[in-house]
Amino acid sequence: MLLTTPEPAGANCGFGGVKLETGVDRNGDGALLDDGEVNASATKYLCNGAQGPKGDTGSQGLQGESGPLAFAYGDGSAGDFTLSSFANPRSFQAGNFTAAGANLMFHNVTIDGTLIVSSGTMIRATGDIVIGPNGSIIVSPDFHIQTLNPSQRGIAMSASFNYLGGRGLDLGRTSLVSRADLLGGGSGFRSTTNPDILGGDGGGRLILAAKGNIIIRGYIDTNGRQGINNSVPTINRPAGAPTPVAGGGGGGGGVVSLLSRGTITVDTNGRIFANGGNGAVGWNGASPVAGQMYGGGGGGGGGIIQFLSANAPVIVNPANVQVNGGAAGASAVSGTATTLVQTGGGGGACAGNGGDGTKSTAAGDASQVGTTGDIITVKADQPELLFY
Repeated sequence: MLLTTPEPAGANCGFGGVKLETGVDRNGDGALLDDGEVNASATKYLCNGAQGPKGDTGSQGLQGESGPLAFAYGDGSAGDFTLSSFANPRSFQAGNFTAAGANLMFHNVTIDGTLIVSSGTMIRATGDIVIGPNGSIIVSPDFHIQTLNPSQRGIAMSASFNYLGGRGLDLGRTSLVSRADLLGGGSGFRSTTNPDILGGDGGGRLILAAKGNIIIRGYIDTNGRQGINNSVPTINRPAGAPTPVAGGGGGGGGVVSLLSRGTITVDTNGRIFANGGNGAVGWNGASPVAGQMYGGGGGGGGGIIQFLSANAPVIVNPANVQVNGGAAGASAVSGTATTLVQTGGGGGACAGNGGDGTKSTAAGDASQVGTTGDIITVKADQPELLFY
């Protein structure tokens, strides 16, 4: 039998090696050689040689992706996503995902139909994201519960309250919008629990991130929703509701971030809207009382559209990239106003301020429009480092 054991560096092997011992398994146990079974005169050593000279350095390997790069654009594990113009509208919001489920880390994304997503959605691609001429991404608003709950602030500095519109962020803050900002615009206020009156929901939050290019030939909708007054006359109710009531404020516009290592293009007919919602009109009832005023709602403040890319974005028609404030709702009064019975609701904010609702019978205290939001453009070689 042969027994091998490591031999440390020493007299037998200057640089270490292996000790080789032989012998006869006299007791036939088939195990390692026992004491007395080793033939010491036949012991040999297989020794290591001296350390050779250092070899040449190999060629430089490929640069691995940095943590933020992989995190920003995903790993493409969901494959390609294509929504054709012939397909029915698809609602990620309702859970109608692809076979990869809620994994929205695609390779290439091509949308030429209607895709509905929840506020806060991030769609990533290791290749390109293209919204075709028939394509649209509709971002559901940041809903709020319209009972006695206060308005939602959203990303804004403050929420609307009573007739006061919410206050929007300053340009320094909107320029720093990042992945951590998951909220869109704030909601409009309603000055009553009358179920006919609703403050507008704030526009939603959407992030598109592509390691390649982003091309918008269709439509992205993150508009704030308008305030509602369902007491006014309609086809089904020509005389309107008997009860007079003030209008609700509009919702603030939403927040869109486009992040690309390539080029972002908003083509001739491409549109990105993050406008504030309009305030609702007041209604002085089916049998108005002379001089009694019911206020109109303030308009929602304009939202935020952010372009972060390694190359300057190409926006063919700047008028199609919008962050306008919402219009003010008119108050309702019969004759000359002498008493404001109910103030209009303030508009929600985002980057732009929400407009105040009607707060007195004075001309200067009429409901106000929301102010314009911000469009942010930043060019950086590694734009994802600005976003995380």
